[in-house]
This record gives sequence, C-alpha cells and structure tokens, in this order.
Amino acid sequence: MRIIKLIALSFLITLPWQLALADATTAQALVKINICYDAADKIDPEFVKCSLKEIQKIPNPKGYKCRILSDDKRKSANGKIRIIFYTASGFMTYCTGTAGDKLMINSCASEQGKVVTPSDELIIAPP
Repeated sequence: MRIIKLIALSFLITLPWQLALADATTAQALVKINICYDAADKIDPEFVKCSLKEIQKIPNPKGYKCRILSDDKRKSANGKIRIIFYTASGFMTYCTGTAGDKLMINSCASEQGKVVTPSDELIIAPP
C-alpha cells in the first residue's frame, strides 16, 4: 500500500502544474502541441498545421478553437510562445511558454469574456 501511495504522490508531483489549470480538453491539446513541437525543426506553419490536425482528433464538446503565436521561428531562440484556446461563448484559456529545445508551458489562465463574433476572430487570428 505504501508503494502505491508513493507512486501516486510522485505522479502528482511530476504532473505539470500548468496543465492542472486547464480543463481536460485544453490539457490534452497541450500534450498534442508538445508532440508536434518535438517533431518539428522550427516553429513554422507546418508545426501549427500538425498541432491543429492533432487537436481535431480530441473530443471537443465545448467547441474550442486554437491559435498559436510565437515571437521567433527558431526553436533554439528560447522565444515566447502563446497558445490561445477559445469558445464561441467567450470562454478563453491563454497559455504562455518558452519555445526552446523543448516546449515549456509556463502558465495558463482562463476567463469568461464576451461572446466571440467573426470579427473578433479576425483580431485573435493574425494574418
């Protein structure tokens, strides 16, 4: 019994705390984004396409949409990366991280905002 408690405790300690802030859908999406990031050579449209394709495989009952923004395309630059999940009802989860050799999500925050209109989506999605 003691071993089971030790394993459970070590799992909780190693569970990234930033994923605990997100709901199950966004947590799964962050895992998929991380997998695509590890496979990519740089942060480019191919990485984003891979991430969005993988995210579409996740059950998405809340209808989340996702945007990925980065300051630098080089993985070795340790630039900032922002990942935005939002629903049409205005609920948004905003994650920030560091894009180095490994993708490190530093924090996520969620809030309920106003309903997202098509013109608002244009603001969220840069050209």
